[in-house]
Amino acid sequence: MVETASETAAPAFTLAPLPVEGLSPAVQKLVGSPASAKLMAAKGIAPLRPQELLVAMYQMSFDGDATVKAAAEAGAGALPDKVLVQPLGEALPPVVLHFFAERIAVTRIEALEKILANQSTADATFVRLAARVGERETEIIVQNEIRLLRCPAIVQALFMNKQARMSSVSRAIELCARNNVRVDGIPAFDEIAKSIQDDPAATDPAVADPQFEEVLQKVAAVADDEVADEEVTGATKEKTRKSPVIDFTKLKLHEKIRLATLGNAYCRSNLIRDSNKMVALAVIR
Repeated sequence: MVETASETAAPAFTLAPLPVEGLSPAVQKLVGSPASAKLMAAKGIAPLRPQELLVAMYQMSFDGDATVKAAAEAGAGALPDKVLVQPLGEALPPVVLHFFAERIAVTRIEALEKILANQSTADATFVRLAARVGERETEIIVQNEIRLLRCPAIVQALFMNKQARMSSVSRAIELCARNNVRVDGIPAFDEIAKSIQDDPAATDPAVADPQFEEVLQKVAAVADDEVADEEVTGATKEKTRKSPVIDFTKLKLHEKIRLATLGNAYCRSNLIRDSNKMVALAVIR
């Protein structure tokens, strides 16, 4: 039986306050304190252990006082690494990890890696991170094959993330195809999987990544040229356009479909005329 992403996708994940009786005495005392004390805690100033502080900030994000609630939500992403990083690797409730994962900047690699390495992190959190983190973190995600097979929605998120290497995305798709797991959120998944399996270099970083990255850079250059042209008028406009020539025919089917999904209008205007109808359908979709 072939599974689909709809059958194995991350379950609905709703953030809600933690049961008060399950909180440590120190956290219970804080969340029951006046707003002034809570606002100090939202800035990271509170007589709590780092792990308790993170739980308290999550709990305060549901506070009835709008000022406290806003301060907790803003403060979550502003905590210094010396306070934030270590507890993210500990046994925190999944909702707390998810709360911080959505508020930590993608540049804070050490903190994000702690969340990705934490066994308590929910699959839904992996889906959200897979869609926005950088290349280094996407590599960590791809290595977690058990999660990818359990929650193929993660693979879909990686496919849509421009920071994810082409070889890494291909490796994740090949893994799913080999284990009879279809990711319906990826256009023409079956055709992409076959294209990857038929291409010995599809999962080779030394071959697949430079080629795809070169096309992405050229596409970005075309977009930059178009923006620059908007600032030029009259007879000089035609002379200033020096868009690089992109040979889309050199790309494999799986690369074309991903580019049709991620690319700009220039990509779509070229790929919609591709001889393979799957590529054109990906553009339309």
